[in-house]
Amino acid sequence: MDNKFKKFSTLLRQKKDLMGCIFFTLIFQLVVSVVTMKYDQEKNLLGNFMKTNQSLTHIILIICFLGIFYGIFKTQSFLIKQLLFGLLSIIMGLILSAIVHIINDPRLVESAAISTLINFGLMFILGLVIVYFGYDLSWLGIILFVGLFVLIAVQVIGMFSPQSDETHKMIAYASVVIFSLYILYDTNTILLKYQNKSKSDCILGAIDYYLDIINLFEDYLLIGSSK
Repeated sequence: MDNKFKKFSTLLRQKKDLMGCIFFTLIFQLVVSVVTMKYDQEKNLLGNFMKTNQSLTHIILIICFLGIFYGIFKTQSFLIKQLLFGLLSIIMGLILSAIVHIINDPRLVESAAISTLINFGLMFILGLVIVYFGYDLSWLGIILFVGLFVLIAVQVIGMFSPQSDETHKMIAYASVVIFSLYILYDTNTILLKYQNKSKSDCILGAIDYYLDIINLFEDYLLIGSSK
């Protein structure tokens, strides 16, 4: 037990700079999204458009996401990566604002935010415990990728064919499970695989956590609105 604790403590010290960079970037980008969402609450730039053009909106957003992700992974500049990440955060803030406008229930939004933070905190701690005991979750990556692919395929099909509220709710529950497991997987990968001084790994880790949090928040909103 003492040997495990010593190795774990040494690992955390070695990854201190990386984890600091990841969480600083993550918090900053989440703030950008929240500020954008709050600013847009009075403007409602996307709300009405999304109500009447949901399929077109999804297609446009997918294209934007793919373009931004390509730019983030293609460029070598840490500053440009951060700027592109910021653009992604602004777009996501507008999307969240539109969703919040459609739901129009402040208590539900607050509940979804709290649930997301609790979920992330618990899964992050569990991820640390798994690393403490020396388990490598690399094998989980392909399983989560396939699960996410199936989930996206079902959602795309749902864009062009009507689905019941119960189906949407079941999809949201499945998404919560997948992204909760992704937090475990991402934490494991960051601590065991990523390089401490790598700026690219810093951005990658922050994006991983950011997408986990945003997707969980959207899922909890959908679950709450379906009750």
